[in-house]
Amino acid sequence: MKPFPNGYNLACGLALTFISAGAHAAAGAGPISPTEWFILGWLIMLSMGIALGLRGRVVVFRDAADFGWVLAVAALLLGALVFSNSRLLLPIFLGSAGVALLGLSLRTAVDNPSPWRFVIALVTKLTLSVLLIGALKDMLNPTGESAGERERKRQSGMLWLVVLVPLVWRLTRDKPSFENLTRRAMS
Repeated sequence: MKPFPNGYNLACGLALTFISAGAHAAAGAGPISPTEWFILGWLIMLSMGIALGLRGRVVVFRDAADFGWVLAVAALLLGALVFSNSRLLLPIFLGSAGVALLGLSLRTAVDNPSPWRFVIALVTKLTLSVLLIGALKDMLNPTGESAGERERKRQSGMLWLVVLVPLVWRLTRDKPSFENLTRRAMS
């Protein structure tokens, strides 16, 4: 028996959303812009994906290969951003990212046949991959004017990695066993 009815958690989330929107408007900030609504919806979908993935109701990452596909899409989109002024490389990066995203979407649809779970899983896996790549970049190659700023950026990237790597590991359905990992390392 479930402790709460099916729609209870969703209703609580929506109620908190509207309460925060009212508090935002009451603070004199004016109405919430469409961009803020988009970000708020994105964060709600991300938190739902993490919660459902940790419970095993949504398959966020099938296995390590699925996670590799997600990182490939994020890296290709980052490459498209870097080479946005190039007439030759931009279409190559965007086309490759589109094909990889299509393959990733098909894998996610197979794992999550429900349309809602598919969208939630896809949003969660893409968001986590972008955050992971950003944290890795900040840790390995921090930007900043002074050494102190670069050190703070490096520490921030390391903190994000400490949070994100175990989370991604928990959201991966088919993990290799520890014995297989050590056996591979020894051979």
